[in-house]
Amino acid sequence: MSQPSFLKSVAKISAATVLGQGLLFLVAPVLTRIYSVEAMGALGVFSSFLSSIVIVGALGYEKAILVPSDSRKAASVVAVAGVATVASGALLAVVLLWNSAASAALLGSASLAPYLWILPISFVGAGIYQVASAWSIREKEFAAIAQTKVAQSVVQAVSQVGLRWLLPPPAGLLIGDALSRFAGGGKLLFASLPKLKLVAKGLGAGEIRASAREFIDYPRFTAPAALLHQAGSTLPILLVSNLYGVQHAGWLSLGIRMVLGPLALLGSAIAQVFTGHAAEMVRENPDRLKALFQKTATRLCLLGILPAMVLLFAGPAMFAFVFGPEWEQAGRYMQILAGAVWVQFVAGPIFPILQVLQAQRTVFWLDVVGFVAIVGGIFAVRRAGGPAESAVMVQAGGTALLYGSLGIAAWIAVRRLDDPEKVAA
Repeated sequence: MSQPSFLKSVAKISAATVLGQGLLFLVAPVLTRIYSVEAMGALGVFSSFLSSIVIVGALGYEKAILVPSDSRKAASVVAVAGVATVASGALLAVVLLWNSAASAALLGSASLAPYLWILPISFVGAGIYQVASAWSIREKEFAAIAQTKVAQSVVQAVSQVGLRWLLPPPAGLLIGDALSRFAGGGKLLFASLPKLKLVAKGLGAGEIRASAREFIDYPRFTAPAALLHQAGSTLPILLVSNLYGVQHAGWLSLGIRMVLGPLALLGSAIAQVFTGHAAEMVRENPDRLKALFQKTATRLCLLGILPAMVLLFAGPAMFAFVFGPEWEQAGRYMQILAGAVWVQFVAGPIFPILQVLQAQRTVFWLDVVGFVAIVGGIFAVRRAGGPAESAVMVQAGGTALLYGSLGIAAWIAVRRLDDPEKVAA
């Protein structure tokens, strides 16, 4: 793999993501004028809940698509992940619709009750996108992934605006969300079908069941680890809100969104390209993986230094200047989190190699430790009477511990690739 090829792939995905998000940003003022605050709030609850659960839609089997050296076996894992996604969506529908009023109340938005049937549809669409993305990453079809990011944004923007005049709010917003997810998953799946049909010709139920059994550790460990990882990222804002008040949560939320949002776009693009190339090396040329890991980690270290230094030395002043004096505290919180932001930016794109190396147990237990350190630490600070700044310090320490340990574990696994038993231990 050449450096220009790697950087070109990252640039494609990053540019497409920025373009897609930019389109949604431009459409947002239109949506706020044609939909009420209550309708937009219902969409926020809908999207937040969906993003929290869709990561386990395929039960972790989508991570296993990158592992087999044989494309036919990989195709059988695609089938397993697809079945798991549809089955999970059906189960979600039963749970939500058994008592839609109670389900909506638990979500904190009673107005969602008549529209909860849309949520399982969006869930399946998002799950299909995850599965198709994993296959595309395996095949290094990064251009196709980039195209779908733009397609999703276009479909979402057009449908959410257009459906306002056909359906009562918030139905247009929610159906637009579902359509965009199916547009992304469908487009990727359609692009992948020729290769999938070729390698999966004559694929039987026996082979699919065998693959499900062979990679059973993914639903056992990867899916729970993903939930813990997501919870460790999202719960601090909720905990700060409950323990210290909504104002502190607002400061923390704005800071995280403004800083981690852009960094996450770049980190996600690097992660997809790195994982695709790294998985191919594991299957075909393991000797080259160490060099790729070192080169990628070094670049991430260097790229992340500047934003971390800006936050550390100018965070409060920058936030006060950009957002107003009342938001200076958001800058202080990000100043506290500067080191953790750097560690997360460096380790986030490269630690998924642990899933390719089938070190699911390692990821699971490190996520357990990280979750306890972050969530338990915030509770402990409040119980001891500590201020919100101390709670954010604990969040920073727990986040750095989690991502730092995942990065180190990934490096150890790569170095010991010659001994597969130790890697999976």
